[in-house]
Amino acid sequence: MSYLKKSLTLTKTEIKIWLFSFALLVICFLPLIFNFIWGNHDWIPLKNGGFLTAGLIEGRFSQYLFLYLFLDSHILPILNTILGFLIYTLSLTLLSTRFFEFSIKSGATIFIIPLIATLPYINEITYFQFIIFSQLIWTFTIFCSLMFAKLSFHTNHIIYTILATLFLFLSIGGYPASANLFVTSFALYLAQNYHQTSNLKNTIQKSLPFILSLIISFSALYVVYIYLQEHNRMLKMYNTATNTPWELLLKLPKTLLISIKSMLTVQPFFSPLFKLLTTIIFFAFIFLYNIRHTSYKDLSIRLFLSISLIITLKFSALLVKETANTYFSDNDPISFMIRADFYSIPVFLLFSLFFIQTNFPQKITGNLVFISIIILIFSNLNSNLSYSKTQTLGFKAEANLQERILSRIENSPLFTPKNFYNLVLADEISLRHRYYRQSLFEQYGLYTLQTPFTRYWLPHEHYNFYAPYPFVKSGSSINQNDITPNMISFLSTDIKTWPSPNSIYVNHQYAIIAQSNKGKKMLQEQFKLLQRDLP
Repeated sequence: MSYLKKSLTLTKTEIKIWLFSFALLVICFLPLIFNFIWGNHDWIPLKNGGFLTAGLIEGRFSQYLFLYLFLDSHILPILNTILGFLIYTLSLTLLSTRFFEFSIKSGATIFIIPLIATLPYINEITYFQFIIFSQLIWTFTIFCSLMFAKLSFHTNHIIYTILATLFLFLSIGGYPASANLFVTSFALYLAQNYHQTSNLKNTIQKSLPFILSLIISFSALYVVYIYLQEHNRMLKMYNTATNTPWELLLKLPKTLLISIKSMLTVQPFFSPLFKLLTTIIFFAFIFLYNIRHTSYKDLSIRLFLSISLIITLKFSALLVKETANTYFSDNDPISFMIRADFYSIPVFLLFSLFFIQTNFPQKITGNLVFISIIILIFSNLNSNLSYSKTQTLGFKAEANLQERILSRIENSPLFTPKNFYNLVLADEISLRHRYYRQSLFEQYGLYTLQTPFTRYWLPHEHYNFYAPYPFVKSGSSINQNDITPNMISFLSTDIKTWPSPNSIYVNHQYAIIAQSNKGKKMLQEQFKLLQRDLP
């Protein structure tokens, strides 16, 4: 345990790097933080929102565990974000200096961790305010799992392997895609070990605690999923359907191609220059790693490790069975989800930069690496500040829209204060894209641009907070038994789209809102189906 304590004791240099990375990350999101403090104070309410069982619907049994332990389940916008940033930057620092044991000496290496901490992959995490603390704390629990697995090779094999498995199990139980960080870091660690020793047997032996932890934790997760589904606590969703072992094997070539394609795919807040430069760094590492071979056998092993490493970047996408022509496969494919890439691509880039800088002559690589880092840091600042501005202005615009709708509902003759209504919110309106200039060849961006803050199936979270009193029971569809003659008239002939006066219908049970032409059609189609069975 003394070795473990020594491994987690920060040096002065590490503390400086950690705090500098944290400060730079805070600067990137200043517009969001300022909005919390001086802007719209009610962006995310101060409330108990992270109940321990709230994530079970997706099988995420530990999603709110640390929020409950450290913050008593409170969703506090500023505190959750700041603490999350502190934990994330600490995890990156320890991962670099303690797990990979990189030495921070030159000007270039000093800036690598701050660069990785501010990569735009963290953007999408901040959209999910209710789990931002959880999403970022998994980076630390995964680091602990990696460190325990590494230590188990040297001493207390069984104890440290159990600890490694436990921390990994808690992490994937909160968010399965966090396994990307474990698997990618593990693959990088093997590549590093083989590069230093050229001993394949030693590399395989060091891999055993990691493999054992991975197999046991995912097997346990599978058992938990079965139990939750049998007891109707968990839904079978797009992100919980898994491939068979044979399907996994057949999917490996496709996953390799997807990983390479993803490196170059331009997404919102990821400029073509950023994608091009990071891809060059990735493949520069792969090239330099393999060019140092001493024999054809050595080259074969290095190529195998390199290909495996690229595949691990999409480990979560490899596991999940993605169904074609569905909402997510069309709008936000699992293989290109930014929040899943957050757990794999940054650590790959981190390792690549450190490897290039420390394993090759400074005269050749030093200036190139340093220039690349500086360019990327400014690119990160620009992308993240643009994202923060877009989120802030987009939220204010959407909040103003919801307040206008709320005012219209409250002014309806049939609206009764303090009565609870079924709110039927037909379609969603996202206004963030109006504050964003799209890049060439840009794709996807479901949660960074397209998805509004008020979801159609959870309107009560917004309306019950902004109203002077709660009045929304839930977001739901229309019950056939509740249809009245006035509702028939509204849905069949009178219905218009927002902001028309006839875009909203209110009686003593329902508040129906047609926010767009798509929403209007959805309501009319649903009413036609209900009308068939009317007496």
